[in-house]
Amino acid sequence: MLEVAVNLIRVNLEVREATSDRTFQNTLGIVGAGLAAASVTASISGQFPNVVAPVTIIKSEEAKATVEQNLGQVLRSLTIPESALMPLISLVLSLIIGFIVAGLTGSFIWLRGLGNHGKKR
Repeated sequence: MLEVAVNLIRVNLEVREATSDRTFQNTLGIVGAGLAAASVTASISGQFPNVVAPVTIIKSEEAKATVEQNLGQVLRSLTIPESALMPLISLVLSLIIGFIVAGLTGSFIWLRGLGNHGKKR
């Protein structure tokens, strides 16, 4: 009788450990996908600061005028230094893309997990 109780405790512990490991792997996958997407976005957007439209590359002066015209009053009211403008845009863009990809990855993992509940292993 005591052996049965000990075995039940061991099984319960192993199930909890497996669940914890799966949760950790899912979290690591979500964070990893978000960081990878953010890194790629940051490196790509930092390489092409003067690209305004796909396939259209313009000179620095024209890029500066275009950015000021598009962002206009908002950036002027924030008094962001011109030297920090492009890195800030790159940072914000990479954060947005990273959160979107992390959310999509989490949704995919969650939906995949819903489909596996009915299946026996």
